[in-house]
Amino acid sequence: MKFHDYHTLYSVYKQAGLFDANHFAWDVWYQMMRADAARLGDRVSMSQLGLEFNWCLAKQPYYNVWPAIIPPLLKLNLALSTSYLKPPKEELLIRLPEERNPLHFDWNGTAYEIHTILLVRLHIRDRNCPGVGMWIDYGERLGQQPILTYQNMVCDGAHSLEEEITSLPQHWGASYGVQMPLDTLKDCLRLCCTLCLLENDPTVVTADVLNNDKVKFEKTGDSKYIDKAHRRGKVGWNIGMQMTVSPHIRIPHSCLFWTGEGRRVPVIKIRAGTVVHRSKIEKIPTGHFMVDGGTPDE
Repeated sequence: MKFHDYHTLYSVYKQAGLFDANHFAWDVWYQMMRADAARLGDRVSMSQLGLEFNWCLAKQPYYNVWPAIIPPLLKLNLALSTSYLKPPKEELLIRLPEERNPLHFDWNGTAYEIHTILLVRLHIRDRNCPGVGMWIDYGERLGQQPILTYQNMVCDGAHSLEEEITSLPQHWGASYGVQMPLDTLKDCLRLCCTLCLLENDPTVVTADVLNNDKVKFEKTGDSKYIDKAHRRGKVGWNIGMQMTVSPHIRIPHSCLFWTGEGRRVPVIKIRAGTVVHRSKIEKIPTGHFMVDGGTPDE
């Protein structure tokens, strides 16, 4: 399975031959570009350059989200508090599959699909509170440079995800080019938040090791192969790789459980598909499962 990747500004400029890579190391280049953006008062470019720099310093951590698990991850009710949108990393790239990707939309007769979402923790200066940003790549390009849609959200717990998704003003450039529908933007938020709440179940979340070590890791589960991959600069996880879907298999579904003292801590668990009667295949599970318009069980 192939997944889309994030193309940093450094890699795009380097490939286009806009600077001599032999004279500028990547970290020096980012510092120079951020200084230029600051002089021009370009806060958006400053933000993107800064988060890319920090993401590269962290060895570019990523989640590969496999096709079969995406639909159940999009069932989260956005009435959930923003305080639960807590990325496991300061910067985390969510990579969507190149095939059978259900996250897509239409703009003026052209189909676009979500390629990647760079999910970042940040500080909302206007409100002096914690926040989260989504930088979304859906294939729009200006020459070789990706044109990203970004959305920042306050995550202080005072409001719901539904209320915050459109609360902050958009950059003036958002009105140009391809316009992502609000429903698609909400699905991106659902995906990000569900991944933040996802329980570390080894049947759902598995480390992505070096290609030469994959068979050995699958057989043994030895963490030395994870450590080796991290030392080599590969810091990633597969989400839902082992999920299967067929006409005679119940679609894997997400369940939200309230755990901890006072049952106040939400955790998402994925129930794998099981053999069921065909007529039952599209029934929505009950219990703690959350769907649009529903209310989480207390």
